[in-house]
Amino acid sequence: MPFRGEMDIKVGDRVNLPRFGRKNCGVVKYRGILTGIAGSQNKVYLGIELDEPWGKNDGSVGDRRFFTCQQDCGLFVRTKCAVKTRMGPP
Repeated sequence: MPFRGEMDIKVGDRVNLPRFGRKNCGVVKYRGILTGIAGSQNKVYLGIELDEPWGKNDGSVGDRRFFTCQQDCGLFVRTKCAVKTRMGPP
């Protein structure tokens, strides 16, 4: 069963990332399967552009680009790791 709010998250939504202890921390820029990335088969991920540079990438993984943002402002998480926020940008 999907985590509460998991299915409602779409591109353009702001999210909380409770697993990382972060609230209202970024915007979803990608939602989908990370095609061509080992270990991600048939799993839906969210590509998040973070407001601050504590991420792991710039919207790409290896040589595959899924969205564009500043270096270290990109993060990919499974949908169950994010919760849609009702707040606007900080």
